Amino acid sequence: MNTATFKMLNESKMLLFLFLWNFFLVAHSWNIALSVTTQVSNAIGGEPFGTQPSVTVYDRKGNLQHSIIGNIHVNIHGSLANHEHLWREGGLAKESTAVFATVVGGQAIFTGLGIDKAGIDYKLRFELRDEHNISLGEVLSETFDVIVGPAYQIGIVVNPETAYGGMPWSTQPVVAIQDRGSNIVPSINSGEVTVSLLETDDLATLRSNQSMTISWDNGEAHYDGLFINEVGDHNVLTFVTDLLLPGSSKCESLPFSVGIGPAAELVFLDETSVGQALGGKAFTNQPCIEVRDKGENRLVGENNMLIVAALYSNPSNGTLSPDNSRYAPVREGIAQFRNLSIDKTGIGYRLSFTLMKRDGEHLIEMKVAALGEG
Repeated sequence: MNTATFKMLNESKMLLFLFLWNFFLVAHSWNIALSVTTQVSNAIGGEPFGTQPSVTVYDRKGNLQHSIIGNIHVNIHGSLANHEHLWREGGLAKESTAVFATVVGGQAIFTGLGIDKAGIDYKLRFELRDEHNISLGEVLSETFDVIVGPAYQIGIVVNPETAYGGMPWSTQPVVAIQDRGSNIVPSINSGEVTVSLLETDDLATLRSNQSMTISWDNGEAHYDGLFINEVGDHNVLTFVTDLLLPGSSKCESLPFSVGIGPAAELVFLDETSVGQALGGKAFTNQPCIEVRDKGENRLVGENNMLIVAALYSNPSNGTLSPDNSRYAPVREGIAQFRNLSIDKTGIGYRLSFTLMKRDGEHLIEMKVAALGEG
């Protein structure tokens, strides 16, 4: 047998030994008995547990494993683990990854553990891993509840979403009095909260069909009727309560945009005048009409509409012509009529203008109209 072959056989034996040793450790993990010797209690949302857990390592015969080396990892067990996380307080931060305690003298004592979300029937899962990160066993804690803590801060729970100029938002903001874990404190029924708009480059103004200041009701304040006329980006609401809270009495919404809304009104930029209209001659001032939303924003970019002119008041039984000039396409929110005239003289003519939208070969009335003079 040459040297290379001998070396290869030795390496193979070593690998086989390591495999069998690891298999032995895993296969005999049942010989480790973990016990939660101190159960969690006095759990309050957002605060470290009043009583922190501890886990002791025994063998099957109940003997304390003084010399075992490893860490005990902990996480939330069951369906709640998909929605909430366990954290450990570390300095000014809350660490939610790799939460574990080192086994010393057969026991792991946890500190600073907490859960933000209040709820019932929480259960923790403890897993012992040795110095090679091999799992040697696990144990579950008893169930415990996390209760809502005292009022600590104000927070926004529903942010504005879709917003159009001049229209109350479809999703109105909701703010709440919260504990340290951002749980709503339902016992708060006194005090008020006021909303305002942070300064923006768009010079927007927050408006409301209701009040900017409302009262707390079971720890919540639901706004209604808020809107902004001006189109713009990065609008941020700020909410301030008159309650003195240990955390913060002020919070802000996420940034949101206000877009151009649907057509709501027709505004004359240049209106026909009776004194300048001669029978059978094109009006001196042809109608020029702007299409606006409820916030008085011009429908820039809207090119799929047209405005139809008609005689609304016709004292002399005249005719508005030519027929093809009664239709003016909307371009960038503006419709410019050309060559309109009335064949007969008269006093008190009035024109109507109706907004229509193209749908293939059809026109759909938008129920937006205006009256002018003829």
